Amino acid sequence: MSYPVITVLANKGGCGKTTVIGCLAAEFHIRELPVALIDTDPSQNLTNWVQSGEDMAKIETHTDSSEKVLDKIEELSKDKYVLVDTAGFRNRTAVLVANRADKIIVPCKASGFDAVAALDVIKNIEELNQDKEKKSDVSVVMTQATRATIVSHIRNDLTKAGAKVLGCEIGNRTIYAEANLLGTAPSFSQKANQKAANEIAALGTEVLR
Repeated sequence: MSYPVITVLANKGGCGKTTVIGCLAAEFHIRELPVALIDTDPSQNLTNWVQSGEDMAKIETHTDSSEKVLDKIEELSKDKYVLVDTAGFRNRTAVLVANRADKIIVPCKASGFDAVAALDVIKNIEELNQDKEKKSDVSVVMTQATRATIVSHIRNDLTKAGAKVLGCEIGNRTIYAEANLLGTAPSFSQKANQKAANEIAALGTEVLR
């Protein structure tokens, strides 16, 4: 029996893809769950984040944007959760990772353009799922969320279109950008960043269901 492989996918930059997967890995680590990160994005933003500070460096991380990364995923998933950052669905390796993943998270900002892009990603995943005996579980998480009413409007539009939207939301908080620079994550400093830590904890709980 292997552990789940979890990845993030997006067709549009700036939606918080790397932030979501990195913070989720930190939450798993804090919960003392066995976890490894894999960075398949040629930009290596996740790798740079992990290397920027002692906190994120505690998480086992591998960097490989080639198609051979699938072998590493299989090896690691034997005894730990494997969380994979991707370059987006237009990337061949990302498509292969999506085809292997047990759970796929699609980050989406509260804008019409981002909602359309998220639904496009979901459509692509559904096409992959057609040929799979075990379908990938696909869910959308709202990112950079504010109190503006457009967040609920976009959430409703996605739901009406058939998307599974997680109940948690990742807020538009400076701590996420700061954490990236300092090589840490909200889960490592819960008291100082309670609201962000609570958001990531809620994300972790939903993903683990």
